[in-house]
Amino acid sequence: MKLPRNTEELVAKCLKGQAKAQRALYDKYINAMYNTVMRYTCNSHDTEDVLQIAFSKVFRKLKTFDPGKGTLKAWIRRICVTTAIDFLRKRSIQFASLDSVQLTVRDDFRIDQHMEIEYIMEYIESLNPQQRAIFNMYVIEGYSHGEIGDILGIGADSSRVYLSRAKKNLRRKIDHFRLQYKTI
Repeated sequence: MKLPRNTEELVAKCLKGQAKAQRALYDKYINAMYNTVMRYTCNSHDTEDVLQIAFSKVFRKLKTFDPGKGTLKAWIRRICVTTAIDFLRKRSIQFASLDSVQLTVRDDFRIDQHMEIEYIMEYIESLNPQQRAIFNMYVIEGYSHGEIGDILGIGADSSRVYLSRAKKNLRRKIDHFRLQYKTI
């Protein structure tokens, strides 16, 4: 079987149940989705479990994919993110509504250029699961606070509070790193 050259053709062949096309779609996106899910679960075993569930959803729901609303990669990423969040919820990690908290959110958070990526990822992984999930969704995945609120069942203001707390914790760790290694 000749593998499809473009996404539309690949989706069409997957919808017909062609196993080689399904494998090609999986192979095309698995590495990016692994990295995405790993940012939420922080361990390879849980990441693999989440991906198995997520890709089964992808193939089950592929007929609902609308290329007019975005790319296939973004659609798959959203399924992976929501599956990872559901996985965290099943582990009793709850996202509480923090709408009553008064907070000023500063958007001056920057990653230190002198830091190795391993340190940055370690610091993100050390955040509590709620903060890590919202930090990933907002900063890395690009979701709006409204979208995050819809996915997690919390208000947009609660999302902002969690993000602010995550940034504050990361700033503290980065400041400690700077002092320890005397970087500017």
